[in-house]
Amino acid sequence: MHHPPTPPGPVPSIRLNSGFSIPQLGFGVWLIDPSDTSNRVSEALEVGYRHFDTAPVYNNERGVGDAIRHSDIPRDEIFVTTKLWNDQQGGDKPRESLLRSLDELSLEYVDLFLIHWPVPAQDLYLHAWEKLVELQEAGLVKSIGVSNHNVDHLDRIITTSGRQPALNQVELHPAHQQRELQAWAASHDTKVASWGPLGQGQYPLLDTPPIVEAARHHGKSPAQIVIRWHVQQGFILTPKSSKKSRMKENIDVFDFELTPAEMQSIHAMNLSDGRGRVGQDPAKFNDAWVPAI
Repeated sequence: MHHPPTPPGPVPSIRLNSGFSIPQLGFGVWLIDPSDTSNRVSEALEVGYRHFDTAPVYNNERGVGDAIRHSDIPRDEIFVTTKLWNDQQGGDKPRESLLRSLDELSLEYVDLFLIHWPVPAQDLYLHAWEKLVELQEAGLVKSIGVSNHNVDHLDRIITTSGRQPALNQVELHPAHQQRELQAWAASHDTKVASWGPLGQGQYPLLDTPPIVEAARHHGKSPAQIVIRWHVQQGFILTPKSSKKSRMKENIDVFDFELTPAEMQSIHAMNLSDGRGRVGQDPAKFNDAWVPAI
């Protein structure tokens, strides 16, 4: 089924250190059933999303590719991110993994390829990074980056390769703001992408007074307030939804601006020492098989 292209609207793009640009707000497919992914991505395209975040371990790259292929939207107007899973970091497996992803996606290249987790017990992420550099030079991927990498992992990558990741995708939401990583990224021209930007429902974020009061003030939903908080800080994010109405809501955050006081009240929700983390700790997550975002 062909869908008429929808203008992407006011979603801004952010320039990466690779020279390419990424739409700041995209659509994530983590935990979307593989049999439903094509329909959901098609709806997201209709709504105006042009940036899609997937991974082999999500088992739904094929659905993402099917939706893109059956749309009337030119490939160069769509930004696709996929990732290298933990057990694929050694030898020439990064290349093999990317080629499998390209086959699943039915694409000739991906826009962004990320090392999914550093898996420090394996200590292969430096090797994997060097392979990603080769894949970028071969034109199979436009930009390369990492996911869930801490400052010590990032410092090793740069010291070894002399190449800065274009982006680091990490768990980031008001209770877990990753300020050390933010500061590192700002000083190394690496962009920050937030996963779990709404806290994955693991704490009552959308019921907290700073969020509720800002929502009332702007006539927006609490979720829109949190998404706007990410946007105003320059973070890249790909919230997921299986409902078209929620997809529309999530992308409708560019016609208002949180005040400095509202931003500060949300900043104050940060819990130090990782106490706000709801996902895995990258320093400790060493499982090659158990999916984690």
